[in-house]
Amino acid sequence: MPRSLCGSAVRNPGRNPGRAVGLVAVLLAVAGTLALAPTPAPVTAPASRSDLRLVQAAADPAPPGGQTVLRALVANGGPDVTASPFTVTVLLPARTTDLGGDFPASCAHAAAGTTVSCAFPPGLPQLRTAIVEIHVLVGGDVRPGTVLSGGVTVAGPDGPSCDHRPYSIQVR
Repeated sequence: MPRSLCGSAVRNPGRNPGRAVGLVAVLLAVAGTLALAPTPAPVTAPASRSDLRLVQAAADPAPPGGQTVLRALVANGGPDVTASPFTVTVLLPARTTDLGGDFPASCAHAAAGTTVSCAFPPGLPQLRTAIVEIHVLVGGDVRPGTVLSGGVTVAGPDGPSCDHRPYSIQVR
């Protein structure tokens, strides 16, 4: 039997027409009472059975003082479409800076400049990916041959509590 927003069972009044008339009268009386009642808090969607995972996090090599783009892919292994928003957080390596112009437009860097968080809405279908692109500037004082290390995390109620993947930028 289906459930209402309140968690109680909903019966089909069509099986007993006399009962349906009584139900309509009760609903009208309740509706008049509810019009005077305060508005309840919004109901949040229950978590789906989606499976959010980071499948890739990589950046091209860059010279000292040069630019590169970090690309991260988040996949929904399903079986459901995501029902809740999720966030991809990028930890930038030391001696790098977010240049801005990141994708998606929801990306915002923290005041300290060491992390970038990108919010995604619900609705990522099963077996589809979401992409994050972060434009990174490597410090001019970084020596060629240095490997700069960072990490990417995806978190939200629809996937595992947290999935993390490291990445590196090779300085040439």
